[in-house]
Amino acid sequence: MDKYTIQQDLHNIVMEEIPDDMNILPDIHQQVKNTSTPWTRPMLTISRVASIIAIFILVSAGGYALFQRNLVSKDIPQQRITDINETQTLEKVAVTLNWAYGDAHRIALAYSMEYPRLDNFFNYPIVTLKTDDGLELIPDFGGGGGGGGGEPDSAIYSETIMNFDSSIIDGSPDTINLVLTLDFSADAIMSNPSMMPMSGGGGGGGGGSSSNGEDGNTPPATPDVSKIIDRVYIFNFSLPFYEALKVEPEVNTVESNGVSITIDNIRYTPSLTKFDMCYNMPDDEQWGATIQIVTDSVDSPFYSHQQQPIKISDDGRPCVEVSATAAIPDDADKFMIDVLFLSQPLRPLSDELARAEEEYFAELGYSIKIDANPYGYSMDMLNYPDDIDASDADEFVRASLFFKRYEGDWTFTIPLK
Repeated sequence: MDKYTIQQDLHNIVMEEIPDDMNILPDIHQQVKNTSTPWTRPMLTISRVASIIAIFILVSAGGYALFQRNLVSKDIPQQRITDINETQTLEKVAVTLNWAYGDAHRIALAYSMEYPRLDNFFNYPIVTLKTDDGLELIPDFGGGGGGGGGEPDSAIYSETIMNFDSSIIDGSPDTINLVLTLDFSADAIMSNPSMMPMSGGGGGGGGGSSSNGEDGNTPPATPDVSKIIDRVYIFNFSLPFYEALKVEPEVNTVESNGVSITIDNIRYTPSLTKFDMCYNMPDDEQWGATIQIVTDSVDSPFYSHQQQPIKISDDGRPCVEVSATAAIPDDADKFMIDVLFLSQPLRPLSDELARAEEEYFAELGYSIKIDANPYGYSMDMLNYPDDIDASDADEFVRASLFFKRYEGDWTFTIPLK
């Protein structure tokens, strides 16, 4: 039984009893030797295609309670999640804090709403999360949400996942006390005028569905702010807090296809791994990388980065900090950091380029239709191989679309025991 499991068990017993403007790229270009190397496109296998979390929930009033924990991040170990299920109701709007999870890199939580169709109601609150001593945690790397309203007279349901950066919390406490505030008041609405009025269902952070007006398509009139009923929900709760462990790879530098990649400063939590990655560029331009965390039983979603380097290594290579989510199982004795390829966007977009992409994916068994112009593109999936589902197919294509790639074999093994 490891420390994480002991923390969770003790917590359960207790609960039962009671700088952006910094650009060093010019310096990096001067230090990195220019290398002109041909690029190729990857033939990614289907086993590396990560499934997409289904984030939309459409349920009846009778079945809603059974699905309150349906919207759960798959990059969080399920046994580490703390079920809370506390509901507060104010002026016909019920808000439930469903579950939460905390470690030294992130706090994740899910809340749901249930309410009748109401005039002058915004279903996107101002959300703040603080420690019990007043330290505010900043929302981080998105989330997910979904919901639906059904018939015009039916109740509306939605559920939302949010993530917060917990790296500013000092020390490694076994338990953390938090205060979540969801503010639907007029003052909150006026402080954030970019929020749009919605009288239908939907969740913040990742998407949602709504039904506005009698025909489901007519947008509602702008609410009268003076008639907005102040609703402020405050949840006080405690979580086990899992520390970040410093781990070392078996080999921290791997060279492939003329590119040497070094990974160090690895900080691991059960849901998110951070590390520094240094590599020489194939040419004098900035290349990003697509990364995946892999264990014997889990392949994480693709993580791609296109960011400014944070430092230069002793041998002149640019370094970036990478944060990659993955629910690493408790019994895992190791995990792998797999750098799938270095990449640059193919620009400008054009019909000619779109046709070439369609032909490329057709050879892999995917029939897609792309409409592209210099400002963006849309893609429709028409057909895909029989041995994968629609979400996997969509994820695979979008992870590979409109990028040139510099391939190699860079895999780092990190022992955990």
